[in-house]
Amino acid sequence: MLGKLIGKGRTACVYEYDNKVVKLFNENVSKSWIDYEYRINKIVNDYQSFSPKVYEMVMIENKRGIVFEAITNETVSDVIKKQPLKTKEIAKDIAKVHLSIHEETANELENQIDYFTNKINLTKKLSNIQKEKIIAYIKTLPNDNKLCHGDLHTDNYLKQDYNYYVIDWTNAYSGCPASDIARTLLIMQSSSGKEELPLLIKPFVKTIINTLLKTFLKEYLNQSSLNNELIKAWRLPNAAARLIENVPCEDDWLIKMIEEDLKKIK
Repeated sequence: MLGKLIGKGRTACVYEYDNKVVKLFNENVSKSWIDYEYRINKIVNDYQSFSPKVYEMVMIENKRGIVFEAITNETVSDVIKKQPLKTKEIAKDIAKVHLSIHEETANELENQIDYFTNKINLTKKLSNIQKEKIIAYIKTLPNDNKLCHGDLHTDNYLKQDYNYYVIDWTNAYSGCPASDIARTLLIMQSSSGKEELPLLIKPFVKTIINTLLKTFLKEYLNQSSLNNELIKAWRLPNAAARLIENVPCEDDWLIKMIEEDLKKIK
């Protein structure tokens, strides 16, 4: 039986559902996309235990949905807002989770070259010459077959007691872990959602974000074989791919970043 609403996004609402939760999609979301999300979550369940278990697809009140294991709906973002002094501790924890994800191979998922190429080709905010140059550049970067989340930021971590769970796997792909970390850092650095904060609060929020970012990156690099230069090398593909998401206040920032990085390519 459909219970209370516990979350709402742009494409779906999440409800309590018989000791589980159900993600009910808006009517404008295609069946093929819902099928894809279900399949991705099933694949990820087979790889590691950080993702909530996915059970089945259902039809409720003429809406398609996916039934998941019920996990607390408190995100890491929520925890940091309530307990900012725990930012460093949480940053270290999520770095370890991200590293564990990258230890898994994911040959069933789309490879990084196709993944980034498809996204970059969809944007209308870059010229064809810019796109071609970026795609050619991607092919020069190290390839791999590791599990990459593709959108792992503090809103996509759920914390329940001492355990962490990772949600929203629809951008998952197979590739180089550095590409995934570069995406995470890009989102952390974005000003989206922060521009309307009161002036008195902005410096405090900026300090928290910087602490989170620096601690996360340091912890990840300390425990992995990656280096910061390789992560920086993936900034350009991620910035270009991000353009199709039409995030408020980001276009000028991303395009400036892209133009700067393109100048560095021989």
